[in-house]
Amino acid sequence: MQAPQIDPRTYQDIVAETEELAQQFTGWRPRSDGQPDAGQALIRIFARFAELIIERLNRVPEKNFLAFLNLIGTELLPPQPSRVPLTFHPVTNSPIDPVVPAGTQVAAPPLEGEEEGVVFETDQQLIVTRSQVLAAFSYEPVTDRYADRTRQVLGTLDEPFPIFRGDQPVAHQLYLACDALLSDAAGQTGILNLYSPDSWQWETWPLSWEYWDGTAWQELGATMAAAEGRLQVTISPLPELVPYQVNGLEAGWLRAQLTLPLPPDTAGLIPTSIAIGSARNPVDFSVPFQPFGQTYTYSD
Repeated sequence: MQAPQIDPRTYQDIVAETEELAQQFTGWRPRSDGQPDAGQALIRIFARFAELIIERLNRVPEKNFLAFLNLIGTELLPPQPSRVPLTFHPVTNSPIDPVVPAGTQVAAPPLEGEEEGVVFETDQQLIVTRSQVLAAFSYEPVTDRYADRTRQVLGTLDEPFPIFRGDQPVAHQLYLACDALLSDAAGQTGILNLYSPDSWQWETWPLSWEYWDGTAWQELGATMAAAEGRLQVTISPLPELVPYQVNGLEAGWLRAQLTLPLPPDTAGLIPTSIAIGSARNPVDFSVPFQPFGQTYTYSD
């Protein structure tokens, strides 16, 4: 068994990587006509020297290579079973949520040229719920905005999205409809009583009452008065209501809308003080020391 190459890059790999880095960090660009220039010459000279160094490095004997791995702290991982994500679906019209016990075996189809498939086992019990996601919305209370994320969550739109950020204002609206009372009440006075222990606050709220005239929502001349846990809304005269569909229900609607302005977007708390500290310990370079401890992982 031969030791793996320390650096598997070829001459062409080094040229391509160096050209990409040169375009990122310098103003050099390859010529549009494809002719070589001084920049490409320097890159290829560098790639040739790097290739020679890599060839010598990859010829390190097995013993020295193992010593090199030990020097950088590489350890062999113990054997581990393969893991794969599995998705279970309940049968159509299942009356219960099926339970998949731990240790349930699932066989993958055999690979080309093989007769036996790979068998996996579930490592814990799971419940296959019949519930499905129908819609997903994000709400941002600080700015009073929301966003419809249904397409992204259901997978019909493949793009990332911020979970807790809204992109459109929340409409604070109350819809009222009763065709039996309002369909033939045009020109009359309508009185609506709303009961609540907080009704005294409603009178001061900036509410606008509107109706649908067939093309747009039009404002109504409504007066509000609060007394003894009741808010009385008087609309005179009542308009002729044109049927309009709200949430799948078509009727003649009256609408109350809160017209409060959106709260301002803030950048968070302003710091009142900043503390800076540091600690320094002398290092004795005459003895070995581990800046990241005796054990460390990649990217420490």
